[in-house]
Amino acid sequence: NQEQYNEQMQKIKSNIDKNKDHNTEYGSITDQYGNNLITIKKNGKNFFFIDKLEFKPKLTSVYVKEFNNTGFYKYKQGNADKEVIAESNQTTELGKFFIGKYSIETDKTIEDSIHNGTLTGKIDIDLGNRGNNNKIYADEDFNQSWFKVKLNHDNLLEKNSYKIIIDDKDVDYNSKKTYGKYYNPTELSVYAIGKLEGKEFKTNRINIRRNYDNTSQNLKLSFKKSQITEYENKSKKVKEKSKSYIKEYTKELNKAYKKKDYKYISDYVKNNSQLEKQLKKQVKSKSKVKFKDVKINSVKRDKNKVYIELSKTNNNNVVQTKYTLDYDNVSNEFLVEDSQDN
Repeated sequence: NQEQYNEQMQKIKSNIDKNKDHNTEYGSITDQYGNNLITIKKNGKNFFFIDKLEFKPKLTSVYVKEFNNTGFYKYKQGNADKEVIAESNQTTELGKFFIGKYSIETDKTIEDSIHNGTLTGKIDIDLGNRGNNNKIYADEDFNQSWFKVKLNHDNLLEKNSYKIIIDDKDVDYNSKKTYGKYYNPTELSVYAIGKLEGKEFKTNRINIRRNYDNTSQNLKLSFKKSQITEYENKSKKVKEKSKSYIKEYTKELNKAYKKKDYKYISDYVKNNSQLEKQLKKQVKSKSKVKFKDVKINSVKRDKNKVYIELSKTNNNNVVQTKYTLDYDNVSNEFLVEDSQDN
């Protein structure tokens, strides 16, 4: 303010009158936060009657911040052409400026991003309201976007199955991540996907335009809880049915071994599978096979495959078997595709 400036200038004049030494610093003009604007010092001695005074302006570094991209800036500072490369996920010094407000025409090229391109805009700098010891960031005025994403009802889906889809290009989801910066001359389409038992679910879609300040846009994307719950209920019935199916198959398998005839299980086993070829030979063997005490240990599903792990006894020996069932969601029927004994 004016009063502070007058006091500082009076002190500097007094120091000049009192101190006749060479190379002496007389004082500084500061802003309201105590930051130096100009330092005034004596620089040698003239052969005449007036000492040389050196007015040294205090320049302040101004920065830009990139995220998952590289930024190339081109602008003029006075008569000098300036070029700055700002690396991804780093703070980079754009230049040094004296106190004041600036609006500088700038070309920015975005690379190493989902959407790359060259933007013509400006960088705005206001050094009048800087805080003490705070970094000053330029306000970027370009057709570009960056944002954070918060998902709702993602806990109903499989962890680590989420992806963010940005204009049909997918990236991993991280709630703490800032996505961008992206070249965005019009708008970007953003939504998320997640999976449960291999089935894909989508959130609402948001079309975003450019950022108008240095703050990230915050997007909220929600999965439909009712849609996920409906699938879970249907899938639970499918898995329960698969348990009954594999027990029935085991009974028919015992008949096939007893009668040495594959026909008893022909409707249960997938045609042209490796298991079909294997069982056609095994049921005709001389070995006595009779499975009892079938116990289901686990049932898992991935899309149209159901995986069952069970234990059973044969001639007092416990056998651990993993079955793969092929499920037809139209007919609501199963076929045994694979069987592995441990």
